Parts: sequence; structure tokens; C-alpha cells
Amino acid sequence: MIFQRINTHEQTEKQLLNTLFFTSLISFIISYIVVFFLFICSFAVAASFFDLAPMIKYPLVNFTHYDIDWDITSVTVVYTSGAIFSLICGLIFNSLYLLVRNKSKFLQLFILWGMLHSYSIFLGHIIHSPDQYSYLGCVGSWHHIHLPIKWFFAVIAMIMLIVTGILNTMSFFRVSYSNRLVQRKSMRINYMFYTVFFPFVIGSITCFIYNWPPRGTLMILLPFCYSLIIITMMLYSTTFAKIKINATESPYVITKFGVAVAIICIIALRIYLLTPIWF
Repeated sequence: MIFQRINTHEQTEKQLLNTLFFTSLISFIISYIVVFFLFICSFAVAASFFDLAPMIKYPLVNFTHYDIDWDITSVTVVYTSGAIFSLICGLIFNSLYLLVRNKSKFLQLFILWGMLHSYSIFLGHIIHSPDQYSYLGCVGSWHHIHLPIKWFFAVIAMIMLIVTGILNTMSFFRVSYSNRLVQRKSMRINYMFYTVFFPFVIGSITCFIYNWPPRGTLMILLPFCYSLIIITMMLYSTTFAKIKINATESPYVITKFGVAVAIICIIALRIYLLTPIWF
């Protein structure tokens, strides 16, 4: 069985935290792969409209017909497509969360992490824009946007990452399997480490290896974007005086077999993605 019901009253706090850790970690990795793959696909699809003959050799997108007559339209559409699509994905995940916040904890975590991945990619592009060789930096140069304005928007993007962390802290508390895990302040700190911080650290390292070889500053910048969100969540979580959640007594949780299946599927997908995808 990939999922099974548990009785939270028969589980120790440590057991519940361990289960949440593995659920959150798998959700982090799977949602990252989905969001990042959709990001590069949107980039490739936009490029295909301008006869660039894009080829995805994960995690890279290569143009086999790069020598086209570039103009302001083609540059803008191609190099903003990924960022805009990531923003749209984030808004979709945000809407989906409102529909599933009383459903499966795994599904909630998948959507929450997917939303944070999407917003991080979008805002990461803006933070990267002062570099004229970045995607949005190139677009900005074609539109004659001066460097101080790019830095202004980069700072706004960093502030938005902090705001994103504040707005989503409570959502991560709601995925708790039991009120026992979030009643006391000391337990809430421990809870956030197991549900957010540890999955973020291990998941980020895993995804960095998964996307090897890294290309460009953006791949290095993304962990910085995540870090702003996660650090904000960790700090903001200590300000709550009291938290009360509606936890199910017998929730479905991912089993060890389910974790093993997820790992095998992730590795199998990476092997499959070694094959080039043409658009």
C-alpha cells in the first residue's frame, strides 16, 4: 500500500513528525520536478513559434536554429514565457489549495510546495534581471529599461518572497496530523523543522543533483529565493501565541513502500529525460 490510515492517538509525536518529514520531502521533490519541467516546456513552446527549433535535453533547452531575425517581439515572448508561466502556475496552485485544504495532507503539501516553487522561479527571474545576460535582463535591455529600475524591481521581488513566507506559514501548520504537534511553542519550532526546514534542505540538494549540470546564475539563485521564504516562515512561526487546527484522527499517510515507489519513479523519470524532446 502506498498510503494507509493511522490512528494519531496511537502514534508518538516523534513518529508523527517523521511521517510528516517524509511526506513533505517527497512532496517537495515531486512538485519541483513538475514545476521546473513545465517551466522549461513553456519556454520551449514559446521558442517554437519563432522557428527556433527548441530541443529539451533536461534540464537545458537548446535552440538548433538560433540564427533568426531577432526583434523586440520575439525576444520578449521567448524570454518572458517561462517566468510568466511560473506565475500562472503559482496562482493555479494557490486556487487549488483553497479546494483541497481539508483533503489529503500529501496533496496539500504537494500544492503548497508547488506554489512556492512557482513563485520562487518567477521572482527569481526578476531578482536576476539586473544581469543583462539573464532572460529578463535581456528583455529589459531591448526595452531600454535602465539598471536602477531593474534593481528596484529586484528588491521588490525579494520583499515579495518574504511576504510569501509570511502568508503561507499558517498553511503549513494546517497539514499537521495532530494538535499535539503545534500546541506548545517548543513543539511548533520542532514541527517547522521537520515539515519545512529539513525537507527544504534535503529536497534542494536532491533537486540540484537531479538538475545536473546546472546552467546559469538562475539555478544558483533559486535556493536563495527558497531560503528567503523558508527563513521567514521559521521566524514567523514563533510569533503565534496559540494554534488550533482541525486535524483528522485517522488520516491517510504515505508508507515506506510509498516512499520507495516515489523514489523509483523519480529516478526512472530522470533516466527517461536523458532522451531529447523536440518542439
